[in-house]
Amino acid sequence: MKASFVTLVMTCLLSTGALAHGMSKLGPHNGYVRMPGAYHVELVPESTGFRVYFLDMQFKNISVKDATTTMIIKSDQAGKIGCKKEEGSFICPVEKQILKTAKEIVLETSINGKTKAASRYSLPLSLM
Repeated sequence: MKASFVTLVMTCLLSTGALAHGMSKLGPHNGYVRMPGAYHVELVPESTGFRVYFLDMQFKNISVKDATTTMIIKSDQAGKIGCKKEEGSFICPVEKQILKTAKEIVLETSINGKTKAASRYSLPLSLM
């Protein structure tokens, strides 16, 4: 009985914690937020693909100077997409045709050469 109560409390805390990390609402750039590690990643749809922002725990921009990101699109035409570093973000160009059969986007990110972390976005994009 005690173990069941602890499990219930932990489940509630963990699910509430996930929502507290911004996954229940759009991020500061009107994108979809995930937390792959000690930072947040925001995926913002644009007309020519996606923009990726790295955010701290307060959802403020983190410098991308020492960051990397690669986009993997899981579709009939699956493949890795190189993302170009720009001032404060990355731009990942994606042809609209590829997205027609896409089921998921995976962002592999790292900051300061640390272990790569993966953020998963089911398509169509939605809040968790």
